[in-house]
Amino acid sequence: DGTFLEKPLTFLLLLQNYDPSTWQGFLGVSWTLVLEVQFYVALPVVAFLVGRSTLRLSLVGAASFLFVLALAMQRWDVDPRLVTSTFPAMFWAFVPGMLLALRPDDDRRFARSRCLFAGIALVIVGTFSPWASVDVPSALGSFFIVGWTVARRPDLGRLAPLAAAGAAVTYSMYLWHVD
Repeated sequence: DGTFLEKPLTFLLLLQNYDPSTWQGFLGVSWTLVLEVQFYVALPVVAFLVGRSTLRLSLVGAASFLFVLALAMQRWDVDPRLVTSTFPAMFWAFVPGMLLALRPDDDRRFARSRCLFAGIALVIVGTFSPWASVDVPSALGSFFIVGWTVARRPDLGRLAPLAAAGAAVTYSMYLWHVD
């Protein structure tokens, strides 16, 4: 795909989500990387606005989700997935992780096995979602799985290097799976 060569600055500045001619072009799955970088750029502002208030963070996340739903329901001259793949429309998807980061260290609510199984079930349901912009089941499922993992802090022992290698391989595969 020659899209990168045609508009290298668009990709180097991580702006491909805002241009119909570059979105889903070169390295199509990079649309998620654009969101991640923009999230980390916006994070200090978000932290300043919500502080450690889970209620304020939840309200901002809910507003972001309502925004993405409103965008998804509009008629667009371009693929609506393009419009809903922008920041702040996808901010809501970062909120579950932020809520986990705000939980007290001694919070054991996620340590129960049913939390893990509910998370797995929700991720399975989420695989049927038409697009990540509205995939609430996967976001909630990931919330429960990561919450369970953090609460349980499993000791992988000698398996830790293997788990780390597996994570690196699966992320690399994710980046190139379409190609």
